Amino acid sequence: MGELDGGQSELRAMVMIRSAVVEKTAGRYMEAWNLFMEAKPLVESTDDDALKGSFHNGLATLLNCRGLSEQQEGYVDQSLIEFAAASFHFERAGNRRFLARVENNLGYLFFTVGRYDEAHKHLDRARRLFLELKDIGTMAQVDDTRARTLLADGKLKEAERFARLAVRTLEKGDECSLLVEALTTYGTIMARMGNHPRARTLLQRAIDVAETCGDLEGAGRARLSVIEELYNQTSAGELASIFHAAADLLEKTQDPSARKRLIECGSKVIEALLGAIQKYESPQPTGSWQDFSLRREIKKIESRFIEQALRDAGGSVSKASRLLGFKHHQSLISLLGARHQDLQDRRSIKRKRNRHLISAVKGRKERPVTRIPGALTILHVEDHKPVVDLVHEILSTEGIEVEACTSGAEAWEILKRHDHYDALIVDNNLPAVSGLELVLRVRSMPHRRNLPIIMLSADECEREAWRAGVDQLLRKTEVHQLPSEIVRVIAKRGRT
Repeated sequence: MGELDGGQSELRAMVMIRSAVVEKTAGRYMEAWNLFMEAKPLVESTDDDALKGSFHNGLATLLNCRGLSEQQEGYVDQSLIEFAAASFHFERAGNRRFLARVENNLGYLFFTVGRYDEAHKHLDRARRLFLELKDIGTMAQVDDTRARTLLADGKLKEAERFARLAVRTLEKGDECSLLVEALTTYGTIMARMGNHPRARTLLQRAIDVAETCGDLEGAGRARLSVIEELYNQTSAGELASIFHAAADLLEKTQDPSARKRLIECGSKVIEALLGAIQKYESPQPTGSWQDFSLRREIKKIESRFIEQALRDAGGSVSKASRLLGFKHHQSLISLLGARHQDLQDRRSIKRKRNRHLISAVKGRKERPVTRIPGALTILHVEDHKPVVDLVHEILSTEGIEVEACTSGAEAWEILKRHDHYDALIVDNNLPAVSGLELVLRVRSMPHRRNLPIIMLSADECEREAWRAGVDQLLRKTEVHQLPSEIVRVIAKRGRT
């Protein structure tokens, strides 16, 4: 087989580099290293500065990952050399966007090794370049890295300012994973500043956003941050629940720092559970680590607390949830439905609750409370399954029945019939018929004209949604407000 010509050689090198990046992202560092080494002679034989820059930048990030994974400082020095080479070639190629990314990578590298002054120099340059390129989204990512650097350096007020800026910017875009990271950073800063309620709100938002957009590892890392930062403000039972969820989400992670944090958080949770259970019985040392399972031991202790709480609450899940320190009773319902099904018989008989609507106070007189018999029935129109599942879970735990369909056209056919629905929840970005078009059609139907409608969407369509006739507009990051908003809009429609 003859030698490859210049174009074929560059194409093959590019494919190898991209494959190496994929392997690195999956945590297969040796496979990635081998691909980079195979591509190296092909890269050295070309005059394409952009290709050389991509090679050195990719190799630098791999070396940094290996350094963190294997705790070898030598990798950091090699990574700096490769980043310098990448910067040189991107500058020669005139590729300012990739040059800015290298500067951001350098800032992050210096942050991870504790060289904060050098981190700020590179982050300054990265931010300036992204600002010139009008790349506001990536500039927000630089701000998040800056906030982490300032947090690590103990400069909390400055860190809070950059974290807030990053979150505000990323909320306007569609980079969910970056928003999850920024919210987690912001929540951690608030916890360190002593504002624990705000910290809990931000970290819960990070979890909600991550789960909505399918970023499971992001949701797991945010849960670990709750354990790390709000340990003293969280009950032992809830810590155990948070840890179990994080462990499930991070079970297959290739991130060494996440694995380390998982182990450390597991130890903290065991300490909290053992401390809380001390008054019931003294823990007996096993004397051996053979066949020891952290999850199994936590589950045993967790089971004892749940059983005791249900006994003291007379089988009431709501009362038991309060005894365990849960903010919402669905946390306990979820545990009983998953890890502790053997305790289901400790519950009192589940009853369908009559839903009631609390009207607003007008002047000094309160309107009478309107009551709707039986469970509410909602039609939810959404084509993204994780969102469908999350909405169903949130509403069903409140006794609200949810019927789902995946397109505006299908919803239109359903709504043309006379089946009863108490409210409609609709996304805008739907196949066939958009959410806005569906709302307009519903408002033109005599028998649906007063149907309460909530648009739950990530689209920037606020003005159009109100004009179409929605009763409320929620972003998908605000999905946990649905139960209260459903009650509110039904009450409002009932008064008109």
